Amino acid sequence: MKDIIIPDNWTTRTNINSYIKDFNSLGLIGLDRFIYVNDRFGHIVGDEMIQDFIDEIDKEFKNEKINVKLCRFGGDTIMFLAQSYAKDILKFSENLIKHLDTFLNNKIKTYAVGDYKDALDFKMSASLGLASYENFELDNIFVVADKNMYKAKIEGGNRVIHSTIAS
Repeated sequence: MKDIIIPDNWTTRTNINSYIKDFNSLGLIGLDRFIYVNDRFGHIVGDEMIQDFIDEIDKEFKNEKINVKLCRFGGDTIMFLAQSYAKDILKFSENLIKHLDTFLNNKIKTYAVGDYKDALDFKMSASLGLASYENFELDNIFVVADKNMYKAKIEGGNRVIHSTIAS
């Protein structure tokens, strides 16, 4: 995972703006109901779950040969910048969310053993907010992707909400 996470200074506005010109999509992926992982299994398991989540996302991008930068943006939210046509990144994102549904629910079962066997009374999934763009500043793109991720969560999670921003 260490080679996936961009150094902390990447998340500063100046550095993201310097990267953004090389990409045309910004995505935010959040774990749905992640609070239950920490509450039932503890924060060490929660952190391990997030690391596995990031590794899996990175693997899927590499499998599709999509140029991407990934970082843990905060809590259970992963941000990515990708270079791909809007329709292609949308299709990839929809497939990624379906894949993550299976991955996350199989992964969480590995923790529901012994004293924790009755703790698995919830389903894991992820929501993805996506904004594809041309020549826009970070603030505009990020706001759109952020709103899209939370709209996906409000609509029940396990989905992608996408917007294309034209200049």
